[in-house]
Amino acid sequence: MKKLVLFSFLLASFSLNGFFTYSQTVAVIRPNVDVAFPPGSNIIVKGENIIGVDGSQYLSEEWTKGNITMNNGTIIDSIDLRLNAYKKEMHYLYKDVEYSINSPESIREVKMGNRKFIYSSYKTDKNDISKNYFEVLAEGKASLLVLYYIKRISSNYNVVLDVGNRNDQLELNEKYFITIGNSIIEIDKKGKSIFDNLGDKSDLLKKRIKEEDLSFKKKEDLIKIVSYMNEIN
Repeated sequence: MKKLVLFSFLLASFSLNGFFTYSQTVAVIRPNVDVAFPPGSNIIVKGENIIGVDGSQYLSEEWTKGNITMNNGTIIDSIDLRLNAYKKEMHYLYKDVEYSINSPESIREVKMGNRKFIYSSYKTDKNDISKNYFEVLAEGKASLLVLYYIKRISSNYNVVLDVGNRNDQLELNEKYFITIGNSIIEIDKKGKSIFDNLGDKSDLLKKRIKEEDLSFKKKEDLIKIVSYMNEIN
């Protein structure tokens, strides 16, 4: 059956802080699928390069074909996506124009290729509540998430010696989290946050970690640790 694609959009004729607001609705009609584009005014992305700063704001500069599932179950299929880790934004491409999704709370999950992302609130290391996109690395009663973030490193150029970086640098970093119930908890380097939530079963996990010489600092090991958690919990 041929897809019937209906596009309707309203493009405002005014700019705000260098951006244009853009309200868009996309409906894709096919068997058992009723698709609507994320609600709200999505924003045209401009001026991503920062003067005096080197490095990428994105998890990857490349666009990846994927889909978005909304909280109400509707799906936006076959859309080009990439994550701006610096601005905590999910961007999509439409007719060679880049947009930022302006209503991430309405999204259940985003799939880019074989990678899955969710948007959720979490507690920072300063005990503030923030929101961001997380990649889901392992799922179960406990799930493993990774948060990608960009550090801006100040220039270290020495005029006298003529060495160092003249510009600030953007550096991609990762933090790992675990979901327990409705909570998203950051994993510390010794795994205390995990053991504290396992109660009397923590000794079983500690034994397995010791037997296999696993580390809380390595992604591959963390995936195994969370898998073992789901086995014993």
